[in-house]
Amino acid sequence: MAIEKILSAKGLAVVAAGAGIWMYFSQKPPAHGAEVLDPSGSVARNCSGMRDQTGLLLAKPGIRDGSTIALLIMGRDAASPQPTRVLDARVPVPPDAMLNRKQRQAEYEKARTKLLDDFEEACNEAADSPQSPVFQMVKEGLAHLHARGCGPEQMCYLVAKTDARESVQPELRALIERRSKKLDVKVPPDLAGSLDNTSVAVTFCGAVEVSAHRQPNARDPDPDHVERIWKQLFRDPSIVTFVPYCGK
Repeated sequence: MAIEKILSAKGLAVVAAGAGIWMYFSQKPPAHGAEVLDPSGSVARNCSGMRDQTGLLLAKPGIRDGSTIALLIMGRDAASPQPTRVLDARVPVPPDAMLNRKQRQAEYEKARTKLLDDFEEACNEAADSPQSPVFQMVKEGLAHLHARGCGPEQMCYLVAKTDARESVQPELRALIERRSKKLDVKVPPDLAGSLDNTSVAVTFCGAVEVSAHRQPNARDPDPDHVERIWKQLFRDPSIVTFVPYCGK
């Protein structure tokens, strides 16, 4: 009898611990996502790839009921560098209840498809930008996510669809165009860590998706050099990644 009581007590303790872990994760605030689009002539638009990248973002840890996703379009030039937020939507989530599950699953899939359609359509309709204020675009994307409450309790996500070739911020532009292959090139102190991505994982995608209007040039900056420069701009470079194509 004593052994049975001990085993029963241990079983209850395990159940209680499991319930505590579930409550801890369920009480964490939802994650949020944002995408920023560079519609300049130097990079291919590839809106289908951006659609696929949006789908990947929707599957990130922490994206659940209450999560939102936004799309910002890069500003036009030095006179108008501020990006425009063209979409800001709640994320549809798959049903977790068994009641009317088939109907709810169909409604979820319809809402998810519409969201992806909206992002792809906004990408296709974005006006071409004659210049590339990429730095300001990324900065505003991070500010949007922090305004949503992203912080120590929950990781959020920013996707930048761009070749990262800044053409407005003078110091950054000069560093990128220097085309140095040295691994120890440093950005100026006023730029180093100036992009606050605390608790925001950043993905740059599409660097090799060259626009059909731009011919490859021997003077094009080395992609590895561009990545090294940009990572120094972030407060937490360990959660900044570069992938050559969007949606893969």
